[in-house]
Amino acid sequence: MDQQDIRPEDTVIVVSTSGRNPVPIDVALMAQEKGAFVIGITSFAYAKSQPSKHWSGKTLHQTVDLAIDNHVPPVDTLLNLPLNDNPVSFGPASTVLGAAVLNGIFAETIGILAKKGLTPPVFQSGNLEGASEHNQRLIQRYKGRIPFFNERSSKDIT
Repeated sequence: MDQQDIRPEDTVIVVSTSGRNPVPIDVALMAQEKGAFVIGITSFAYAKSQPSKHWSGKTLHQTVDLAIDNHVPPVDTLLNLPLNDNPVSFGPASTVLGAAVLNGIFAETIGILAKKGLTPPVFQSGNLEGASEHNQRLIQRYKGRIPFFNERSSKDIT
């Protein structure tokens, strides 16, 4: 995190369904130290069902600037089957709900930027005409902020 180019004008989204593990909490705190606005996507019920593993005793929703409750039940399973008198829980909800929440945030952000007359930097599907050129322009514009883009990976996205 010390090496990440996080700036005061940035928003950092941290996802941890249980909200109790140290690394996501440390990521949130370090991003805040760099001045970023931090959003946490977590389950309030899950966080309240277990003690924090972080040295501060806090959970993710207690450390971020904006906490979004994904309403995932503790243990993050929706289904249960009794197998040989041993119930098996499965069917995590956090992956699907997390993707839906993230897509909602991105869609709303794009809409707000567009209403302000700004052009949001959105990658286009490689199946669209002109998308490769559009995506290459974005890669060139932001490659200093996205260190994992190199010549090979930038070709893969187009």
